[in-house]
Amino acid sequence: GYQQYVVPAVFLFILHQTLLIGLGLRGASDHQLRQVGLGCSRKVWPRQLARTLLFMVIYLGFTLFYLGPCLAWYGLNRLADPLQLLGFLLPFFLAASQLGLIFGSYLTRREMATPIIILSSLPLLFATGFIWPQEMLPWPIKGVMSLLPATPGILGCLRLNGMGADWSAVVGFWGQMWLQALGYGLLAWWRLRRLAQSTALTQTSA
Repeated sequence: GYQQYVVPAVFLFILHQTLLIGLGLRGASDHQLRQVGLGCSRKVWPRQLARTLLFMVIYLGFTLFYLGPCLAWYGLNRLADPLQLLGFLLPFFLAASQLGLIFGSYLTRREMATPIIILSSLPLLFATGFIWPQEMLPWPIKGVMSLLPATPGILGCLRLNGMGADWSAVVGFWGQMWLQALGYGLLAWWRLRRLAQSTALTQTSA
């Protein structure tokens, strides 16, 4: 039924959006530190890796809760092997965390993170292609949504965990998320490096 299809996807979308909010808040805090002359370290990779691992550990617990006890509470399908499901979602959270680092790097105030993500959530929810059929979405929207980790993550998870599909049915989504994780990871490193260099240059000139 509709509940079997929508509720697990919404759970995963909530994880995606709250991850962006969390890293957005962290990025805005960095901006405030830079304004007072702090947070100018040029060691971008260690900081990027530390934040990625921290948020992934936190969200591993959330994922186990949402896709375990929560689905059982509502009587929804849990057809995938748990380890296989976590393996599928690994690049999902990697890609989403790197996107969150990029998002946070452009925020200048902490209070901006939550309203931006919340206001964008409903349009994005319909555009991911599980509530409103993908075949009925205009191609520009589908093109933009293919860049968002939520799209392959949700569509693949529905097939794997809700429909009992085998790995061959979701390997394309899995590969897409790895490409997103790599691309967004490089963009996040470039953006954070530029911010660190800009802050160091400002402090040197001052």
